[in-house]
Formats: sequence, structure tokens, C-alpha cells
Amino acid sequence: MVNFIKVVFLIAVAASISACAIGKSIKLAVDCQTDEALQVIDEAAKGGGVTAEMAKLEREAVLRDAGRIDEAEAYRAQRESKPGMTEKEKTEAQESILKTIEDIRKDREKRTGSPECR
Repeated sequence: MVNFIKVVFLIAVAASISACAIGKSIKLAVDCQTDEALQVIDEAAKGGGVTAEMAKLEREAVLRDAGRIDEAEAYRAQRESKPGMTEKEKTEAQESILKTIEDIRKDREKRTGSPECR
């Protein structure tokens, strides 16, 4: 029982660290530090599970926000090519990505007066 509790605790700590990394990547994107944000996202994705799935969506949002549309489209095609991905899941993912971009730009505008990177 003690080992099980230790494992659950370690998983919770790892998930918390990964979630913090996702938050850090968004802050970097708001600060127009796209490459740094992508590095943090890649590290978070290594954790697997839900965090890795969140990281995939964050990656596409950060790329699109930065105007790197060709990269974002290639990444989206790869992400959507998973066997069994439904149209509903694709739509929900796209809505999440658009919401993330909107949030990044709102935060950026609050800080700098402009929603776009200059």
C-alpha cells in the first residue's frame, strides 16, 4: 500500500510540473519568445498522458500565434492523422487552439498595447 501511495504521489508531482511547464510556455508566447515556448512545450510533452495531449494543442496555438502557419498546418495534419480521431475531437481541438490564441493575444495586448508580436 505504501508503494502505491508513493507512485500516486510521484505521478501527481510529475503532472503538476508538466502543467506548470504548459503555463510557462504560454507566458513565453505572450512575451513573443516563440522558440523558447516551443522548447518548454516539447519538454512538457515528454511527460505523456493528458499533459502531452495538451502540449500538442499548445504547440499548434503558439505556432499559429507567431504566424508560422505552414508549420502549424503540418503539425495539425500529423496530429489529426491518428487512427480513430473523430470529427468531433478535431473540432474540439481546433476550438481549444483558437481560444488559446485569443487568450495569448489578449494577455499580450494588456502588457504591450498590441495583440501581435512586433
